[in-house]
Amino acid sequence: MNSLNASITAITSRNQTPSDLLSISISTISSPSPSATMYFPLAFATFVFSALALPTGGNNKVLPACDATPRPCSCPAGTFLQNSTSWATWPVPAKEISDITANFFETAWFGTTPTETHGEPYTPGAERVLYGELPNAGVYPMTEELRTFKWLPRNKGYQLTFGLAGVPFYYNTTSGPAGQLGGTWEWVDVHAVGKKETYMLWNIYACFSSAYDFAGFHESAMNNITAILKAEGKMTGEMNGPHSY
Repeated sequence: MNSLNASITAITSRNQTPSDLLSISISTISSPSPSATMYFPLAFATFVFSALALPTGGNNKVLPACDATPRPCSCPAGTFLQNSTSWATWPVPAKEISDITANFFETAWFGTTPTETHGEPYTPGAERVLYGELPNAGVYPMTEELRTFKWLPRNKGYQLTFGLAGVPFYYNTTSGPAGQLGGTWEWVDVHAVGKKETYMLWNIYACFSSAYDFAGFHESAMNNITAILKAEGKMTGEMNGPHSY
């Protein structure tokens, strides 16, 4: 998402139903590719729980509203669940990936820069204001909040969660009814899987009125990391990925 706040030129529909998403997750864990086997369990729990969210309807009286807790939940009226997980590995120490991506206020690696920041970049509650283009709409400022941050010991990486502040967020579209973001919940996990190999996972689930290519955005950001590492002479091999589901 995530940010939602960088311009995405290719908008594709990912409006699978919760049962579709669960079917994908079950078939994937039953026969993962060899390269994905060691990483997949780390993402699976978040994917399954986020896939259980449902649009508001007949179930809104029994399901809690979607929030940062991954559980069966109800999206606000006018929005539907979208979920995406992307991952990649690089043949570099975890510190190299952390140096590029861990600072909540330094976002050039995914294609945009905050116009405002509040708080400290590694402290929960920090906020950044980013401008981004929304589907069938113009460019809007949106505020994202850092919700959790944890360094892993011995420079082995970090984990953070963040999401859109001030929801629901309404915006005008070029045609049709107003757009709505009911909430976004994102998790980034960067950790060493060897002395010179690092894994990154980026998951988002969101209640959104329009289809959005989250996977395309995340994969572009991961490819940018590769370009930065190579430009700085810190990576001579090739990345594995990015992969999305």
